[in-house]
Amino acid sequence: MKWNYELQLQNHHILLLQDNFAGHICPEGLTNIKVKNFGPNLTAHIQPMDTGIIRCFKAHYRAWYIQRAIDCYDLNFSPTQIYDINQLEAMHIAELAWHDVDITSISHCWQKTRILPDIFIPSPSISANITVPISSLINNDTQNPIACAKKEVEANLDVLQMTGALQSHNWMTIESLLNPEFEQNMLDGSTVLEIFKSVKHAREVHENSSISGGDNDIDDDSSAIECPSCHEALQAAATI
Repeated sequence: MKWNYELQLQNHHILLLQDNFAGHICPEGLTNIKVKNFGPNLTAHIQPMDTGIIRCFKAHYRAWYIQRAIDCYDLNFSPTQIYDINQLEAMHIAELAWHDVDITSISHCWQKTRILPDIFIPSPSISANITVPISSLINNDTQNPIACAKKEVEANLDVLQMTGALQSHNWMTIESLLNPEFEQNMLDGSTVLEIFKSVKHAREVHENSSISGGDNDIDDDSSAIECPSCHEALQAAATI
C-alpha cells in the first residue's frame, strides 16, 4: 500500500508479476498497481533467480565453506570441529558468495527467461567487454559457472584429504554406488535362468528342511514335526 501511494504521487501505473505462492495475497484498494500471478509451474522458467542465479550462488557458497574448513584445519582445529559454523559466519560467507556471482551470469539468466524486450538485451560487443571471474558460460556446457564451482569444490576436497581431515575411505564414486563390487562377484556371469534355478532349489531345500526337522536332506526318513493346534498356539501367545 505504501508503494501504491508513492506511485500515485508520481502518477505511475505498473504491472506487478508474482508467482502463485499462497502467501502472496494482494491488499484491496490498489489503484496504481495491477497484480498478475504466474500460472502453475512457471516460476522455474520465467524468474531469472530460478534459472541459474540461485544455483550459482549456492555453488560459490559451498566452495567458500569448504575453503573455510581447510583454514580451520590449518589453524589446528579438531577435524570434528572444522565444519562447525554459526549464523554470523554463514552470513559473511554468503556475502562473499554473492559477490562471486558476476554480472554476465545474471545477464544470461535474464536472457534465458526471454521475458525482456530485445532493447534490454546487451549486444555481443558490450558483453565481450565484461570481465568476469566465472565467465559468460551459462550456455557452454563445458565451462558453465556451476561446473567451475564444482571443480573448485572438488579441488578443496582433495586438499582436505591430503591434510587428513577427510579420509580416503569415505570417498565413493557413482559407479561403485550403483554397481557394488560384491554384487558383481555374486553374479559371476550367471544367466537369469541359472539364478532362478538356484533360488528355486534353495527355496525347496529350506521348505524340506522345516518339514524334516532341520535336516537339509530331502530323503530324510525322520518324522515330521507336528504343527501346534489352534488352542496351543493361542495359549502360547497368551503366555508370551
